[in-house]
Amino acid sequence: MTHELTKTIQVPATVLAFSDVFSYPEYTLRGIKSWQDVAKLGSNNIAILVSRARENEKSLTGSIAHLKEQQKLLEGKSGADFTELAKKYENPVIAQVGVPGDSWSKDLEPLDAASKNRQRDTTTFNICGWCKHTSGGSGRYSYMITTHCGLLGGYNAVEETKFNTPCLLQKMKAEQITAQVDRIKKEVEDALARREKVRDGIKILQSLKKGQPEKPYLTSLRPHDQFNVGDAAMAYIGQWGADNQHKRLADGKWVPVIIVFGYRHHDGCVSAQAEFPIHSNADYDGGCGYGAGDSHPAILLRSEFEWLRHAAEEGDLGFLGLWIANIDDHNKKFNKVQYLKDLTGDIALPPADWKPPTDEISVKTAKEAGHVLQMLNPKFFKTEQEIKQWAAMQLRHIHPDKLVGKSDNVKNYATRQTRAVYAARDLLIAQLGQK
Repeated sequence: MTHELTKTIQVPATVLAFSDVFSYPEYTLRGIKSWQDVAKLGSNNIAILVSRARENEKSLTGSIAHLKEQQKLLEGKSGADFTELAKKYENPVIAQVGVPGDSWSKDLEPLDAASKNRQRDTTTFNICGWCKHTSGGSGRYSYMITTHCGLLGGYNAVEETKFNTPCLLQKMKAEQITAQVDRIKKEVEDALARREKVRDGIKILQSLKKGQPEKPYLTSLRPHDQFNVGDAAMAYIGQWGADNQHKRLADGKWVPVIIVFGYRHHDGCVSAQAEFPIHSNADYDGGCGYGAGDSHPAILLRSEFEWLRHAAEEGDLGFLGLWIANIDDHNKKFNKVQYLKDLTGDIALPPADWKPPTDEISVKTAKEAGHVLQMLNPKFFKTEQEIKQWAAMQLRHIHPDKLVGKSDNVKNYATRQTRAVYAARDLLIAQLGQK
């Protein structure tokens, strides 16, 4: 990733707001105020924005198709027509009704076996519970406990119904259903107009992306698989404060780490491992473990860190200022100003006499096996096949054959971790056979 100072970029004149283009601009573009700012984000960030806008376009296209299906179904009908359509479906009388013992609410539900086994779209146009056209609410098995009629506008548009509520459409007059058709037509027009704005936004983004250099991903735009096992990264320890349960052992603001397989890898979390102990929690990878959410700035790829550090040293706050502004503000204990200052801070180094561990990772108990395999509770797995599949998921990422050309530190981690995964898998399978 080559560093370039921020340049002035021509932005096409537009009256589009971010909310016209993206489903959730408050999360997609935190801290970004204008299209002029977007133009400074670099090719990879803008490519992600194009992808997010296309997702919105696709969602709107699906909504338009769904609305047109509803329009076709309702057009020219009265309640009598739905009474006739209902004859094609079940209209059960549910005798056993009550509050299940494991229910978190006090809502009445069907208790009989037939209701629990009945599938969706079997009571359409008769009663709501298993109707195809329910919209939102609470459910269990294949039925809705409480819901709303999607053909009448769905949630917040019509009254809440219960699983055994008779179909509202059967009671409606032709003019009432015509009013619903008119509503749907207006919703289709609005959705078509919104989709055109999204498409205009995509064109703007594509024009802004042309010729732009790569820059670090904004934390809100990081791909789910940005951090991969074996990647060289930097972990931020500059705000390791009194609220941390364990003492920080490393000096400096940053520490070199490698990305390792951990809890919810490629699913919202990033796990890393330092070459030497950086905190006093020996149970966490011998004091070398480190983790964060994948949208938190505490972990940076080494290439990202060097780019941002260079920008901080040069005083190039154009893109860097936007990158810092994009950091989520929900963590009130995280100080963005301090983080910006610490980008140029010292990097912690291992003690001169430190040697990476070569001994086996302990896998003597089910608890230790579960920890190695990132299982919240090994008891959840009932068959040998389930355990093997879970272990294989990690092996696809950490087996040494997958990490050819990586550093000695990465190879050491991969070799020890792979042996531990096999040992954990075999221990849990053996214990399964003893039950």
